[in-house]
Amino acid sequence: MSPDSIAMTSLRRLIGYQVQHQGIPCQIVEVLEEGPVLVLQEIACNRVIQPDQFGKARRWVPQILEIRVRGSSGQLTPGFLDLGVVQFLLP
Repeated sequence: MSPDSIAMTSLRRLIGYQVQHQGIPCQIVEVLEEGPVLVLQEIACNRVIQPDQFGKARRWVPQILEIRVRGSSGQLTPGFLDLGVVQFLLP
C-alpha cells in the first residue's frame, strides 16, 4: 500500500482499535490530520500526572502517545507499520 493511498477516512476507521506499541497495549483514540498522526492511549495501568493550565499537578490520566503515519520522505513510518493496522486500511 502506498502512503498516498491512505485517506483520512481510512485512518479514522481505526479509532477504537486496540494495538500494541512497543509491547504496551493501547487504543487508537484520535487521528490528527497534520502529519497525519495516530493518537494512542495506554490501556494498561500506566498513568501520568496531568498538569492544569498553570503547570500544577491536577489528576492521574492514562499515558497518551502520538505515532506519525508518514515520515518526512512520505513513506510510512516504522512506528506506524509496527502497530499492524495496515491490513485494516485495505479496501
